[in-house]
Amino acid sequence: MKNKLIKNIFSSGLQALAIQFLGVFFFIYISFYLSKEEFGIISANNATAMFIITFLSLGLEQVVLRRVSASKSSEWAAAAYLLHTIVSSVVAIAILYLFSLTITTWNNAHILMWFFVAQALTFIGSPLKQFLNAKERFAPYGVIALISNTLKLVLAWFLLTRQLLHLNGIIWILVACSFFEFVALLIYILAKTSFSFRFKIQAYVKLVKEARGQFISVIFDSGLSRMDWILLGLLSTNAITGDYSFAYRAFELARLPIIVVAPLLMPKFARLFSNADKLEVEQRDMLNNVIVIAIFLTIAIPVCLNIVWSPWIGALFDDKYGASNAREFGILSICIPLHFLVNLFWTISFSAKRYRYVSTITIVCAVCNLLLNVFLIGLYGGLGAAFAFITTTIIQVTLYYRFVNKKLVPISLRPVVILFIYGIIAYLGAVYLLDNLLLQILVAMAIYISLSLFTGQLTRTHLSTLRSLFTK
Repeated sequence: MKNKLIKNIFSSGLQALAIQFLGVFFFIYISFYLSKEEFGIISANNATAMFIITFLSLGLEQVVLRRVSASKSSEWAAAAYLLHTIVSSVVAIAILYLFSLTITTWNNAHILMWFFVAQALTFIGSPLKQFLNAKERFAPYGVIALISNTLKLVLAWFLLTRQLLHLNGIIWILVACSFFEFVALLIYILAKTSFSFRFKIQAYVKLVKEARGQFISVIFDSGLSRMDWILLGLLSTNAITGDYSFAYRAFELARLPIIVVAPLLMPKFARLFSNADKLEVEQRDMLNNVIVIAIFLTIAIPVCLNIVWSPWIGALFDDKYGASNAREFGILSICIPLHFLVNLFWTISFSAKRYRYVSTITIVCAVCNLLLNVFLIGLYGGLGAAFAFITTTIIQVTLYYRFVNKKLVPISLRPVVILFIYGIIAYLGAVYLLDNLLLQILVAMAIYISLSLFTGQLTRTHLSTLRSLFTK
């Protein structure tokens, strides 16, 4: 069991390293050499392409993952979803191509089509990836994604050495690497698994009906994650979009621990809630302890990053980024522990098949996010987008907590609030007492850890229950 835990954490971490870290690092790397205007164009079009892909998914992805995780007899769902991704992607590419020919006055129409092609190739491979994740075989896709994203960096360096690293070059890198990733994943599936490509129309209709209630939720959830980028591209300048999207990319890197844990939690909660709506007392205690240790770790991340952001990022990027978007990053970074709670509450609710509540919460938050972005971006640009993001995140946490705590499992957020206070104390104490960056980080962590241990917010029990969750 211990070896399985280590293997799963390593494999899921490999996926997170490949997709989250290297994928985001690629964009940060090219931002060093591209102007803010070009980087803003890339960010806005990539976000729009992702939103279209989410619309095409019909909310099927997580339903497929839950079905295949819960029962081997439901493996047909992955094949049904695969055909859906292929057909919908081909239709969407044709429409975008015709759109680019018709709307000749908007240069981004053609650019958007190619960003969508890159996203569509990843979209078509998602049923194969979810099939492997549902079987808790995280390593194969992790290796493929690691190679693919490393290749992106190598190609970017190659184009840079030949002074060809510009917008069109970035597009072709994304398309080529997405194609490689899909082909490699398909070859592995054919050679090493029992994946069946047999398609039944009745099964597909059943899958769509099950995901119907989730579809609107997924659409609005996509709006939550990228609507700020899209609206910044429409309502502000490309430079402002580039500044904000750089801070957001750094925020995504900082969320790496959440990305590692999420694939491990989903199959386990799917099984826990497959036969019951509520957890037993022992399982409830385990869940509360997992929340405490996760929040402890995710609060430490923004404390350290905010200390070094302006001096380190400013020096690294010759002041193109750093001080110019420090406030945006600071606001976004506060959402790191909050996003863990959102992901966890969403996982619990989705695993318990409470799709209607998930949809309602997501729609409410997405509407709030849209309205806040439209209002605040017009007034404050990227800073307004950051305020809209954190406000929406707080609303999301509040609504999910009220539902999960009342309907599914009692959860105490008191330790979360206390740890947040300790994080603020540690940050302010280190920043205002010391000038040396290294000492600021060390002192901040010393204050944070000491307060957590001496007041009993973090104990050995939390660590042992976290281990037991992944070994049962």
